Amino acid sequence: MTINQGIKPRILSIAELVIIIGLACVPLFVSFPYRVNIFLSWAGAYRISEGQLPFRDFGTPLGGMYWVIPGIFFKIFGTQLITLVKAQVFINIISGLAFRSILKCVKLPDTFRLVAVLLYCVSFSFFNFWPWYNHTVIVYEFIGLAFLLKALTGNNSSSGKIGWLLLAAFFTVCSFLTKQDAGAMAFILAVMLLGYQLLANRDWKPMAIYISGFVVILVLFILSFKQYDFGYWFNHGQAPHSARISLMEIAFEFLEYTQWIKFYLFVIVLILFFRFRSISEIWKNKEEMLFLLLTVGILGQAAVFQVTSYTPPDNNIFFHAFALAYIFYQLTALVPFSCKEKFISDCFIY
Repeated sequence: MTINQGIKPRILSIAELVIIIGLACVPLFVSFPYRVNIFLSWAGAYRISEGQLPFRDFGTPLGGMYWVIPGIFFKIFGTQLITLVKAQVFINIISGLAFRSILKCVKLPDTFRLVAVLLYCVSFSFFNFWPWYNHTVIVYEFIGLAFLLKALTGNNSSSGKIGWLLLAAFFTVCSFLTKQDAGAMAFILAVMLLGYQLLANRDWKPMAIYISGFVVILVLFILSFKQYDFGYWFNHGQAPHSARISLMEIAFEFLEYTQWIKFYLFVIVLILFFRFRSISEIWKNKEEMLFLLLTVGILGQAAVFQVTSYTPPDNNIFFHAFALAYIFYQLTALVPFSCKEKFISDCFIY
């Protein structure tokens, strides 16, 4: 019996969508406490809904893309606090769909993907019921990664591949213009994945298209706002204020805490040791290497996020879903698959 025979992929796919949409919509039917500093979300969204633009019409230390979705929802549904919740429902749905798309691109088996999607929604999306820039920046990144992996793993025409790469570049820019440090890490992770593609396949075009698209889109945005003193945003957080990123603080936090991140890294290294005979064997397997780079990159980001983006609490908790998805993926090769299929199918059927 195979997984596809035990549980129809269509049923699993519908279950994933029900989980993503259902959990995202819960905040619409219950009352949640007022979030500290939520006025930042409301004020920026209100101004954008009235046709004002960051830097041109109002100064802000925050990235303007943070308010775009709430601003659109204010324009459609009115300037009420519940509209912010509706905007976050939409953000959470898009977040879950992006995560699901990433897992489909790396070919995680259907049943394991369902488990990973459930974990992602319950642990990361579900508790974010107010829009917040430290969450939105991550969602933009995941959308960009989803498009990037479609370009790298799908059977695309030349024009289709270019389209996916440009969409990936656009949403990476959105991530950067929401929060600089997290957006920069999103760009670095994307370049890591493209760098492997370049070295392994001697194919430089995806890297060139993505970076060119990123630079052009970012430059066009900056030039549009340069006359409105856009540059001061890049100085915020510098002397006499504290720096945005402290390497010593990140290193200390990683060594002193981050037990789960270090545990997952240990498990991943252990699995790779038993599964592969050499580094070159992993390197030559495109699917394996892309998933490994993605997972390690996400774990690295999570270690930095807990220092630079520490609100809301556990803002970096998304790494659990990625790490466990990768471990599930590797276990399908280490453990007799038919046993896992029967067990997992029985769990969902009964």
